[in-house]
Amino acid sequence: MSTRCQIRFEEEWEWDGKPHKQIAQIYRHSDGYPDGVNGVVADVREFLKWYEGEPMPRQGDISYACADFIYFLKKRIAEHFADDPYGKGWEKIGHGIENPNEGIHGDEEYLYIVTYKDGEWHIKVSGHNTFPRFDSEDTAQAFEKAEWEFEGTVEEAYEKYVVGKEEEEE
Repeated sequence: MSTRCQIRFEEEWEWDGKPHKQIAQIYRHSDGYPDGVNGVVADVREFLKWYEGEPMPRQGDISYACADFIYFLKKRIAEHFADDPYGKGWEKIGHGIENPNEGIHGDEEYLYIVTYKDGEWHIKVSGHNTFPRFDSEDTAQAFEKAEWEFEGTVEEAYEKYVVGKEEEEE
């Protein structure tokens, strides 16, 4: 069974004295849990180490970070299965762009919000199934109604969810 999730990339800023907010959102079909080396927190951290070596997008371009995260994950999958005839094409599935105005599908188990503020990357991690799901009329408000079990920097999240759990997965 897959652990599905939605990951939002958000950025807020002011321009001409007016607040602005941009949201880009991803659906992830598998490995949507926060824990361990194959979870979302570890993937976000690994992506950011790669991404920060590149020029940072200008303000209001968080959608580039979101798109690059999907590229990073799909590239890694393709490389992993490069010599495996049964793995051919796996990079084409598993991640998709979502419309943040439409909420979530309802079968997700976790939600995440990744933000860049004050020169540092932050992440929010929902509790397991702590938001409106399935046929609820509130799935459009899932991110707003979620109970967040963690809010902090990506490095703090990595310490909480990944460090010390590497051996458990081997």
